[in-house]
Amino acid sequence: NAHILVAEYIPEKAEIQQEPVSDSSPAVIVISAKNEEQLKEKAKQLLDAIEGRGFRETDVFNLAYTLQVGREAMEERAGFIAGSLEEVKEKLSKLIEGHDEVEGVYRGQQKRNKETITDLFSDEELQEAMDEWLLQKKYSRILGLWVKGGQVEWSKLYEVQKARRISLPTYPFARERYWVPMGEG
Repeated sequence: NAHILVAEYIPEKAEIQQEPVSDSSPAVIVISAKNEEQLKEKAKQLLDAIEGRGFRETDVFNLAYTLQVGREAMEERAGFIAGSLEEVKEKLSKLIEGHDEVEGVYRGQQKRNKETITDLFSDEELQEAMDEWLLQKKYSRILGLWVKGGQVEWSKLYEVQKARRISLPTYPFARERYWVPMGEG
């Protein structure tokens, strides 16, 4: 005997009106990958998704929230603050093109800096500092520490401005093949 239930998932309508991003209420966009090449590929996938799905200014907080809490933070990291959807696209484009010094874009590697961060702060001190920076909206300090391997409790950003997870492209795995050599004989 077999039983099956088939139903379409219909997300609940957002009861809360999403606010658009602005310079006074920016979004913090973070992306990470195992290496620099995959970070560029992830940025390209994200830019393609934004352009292909017709994202609006009101979707930027959901985009940021999904990237912050719905993705694992990996070795190679990049983050930036964006006051508009156009600014998100522009900074992603510059990441893809490989510009090293882009104003307002923070880059770093977790392993390279993790030891220094733990030497400077105890876990409690670091978490207290992060919580204070989140309250004061000192996003550049938070990003500077996050790209170097710091852990951020991103959900604290959304206690007033609510956001929800949205569908975004998955991780761009390296396209490497490993074939088993054929035995002779």
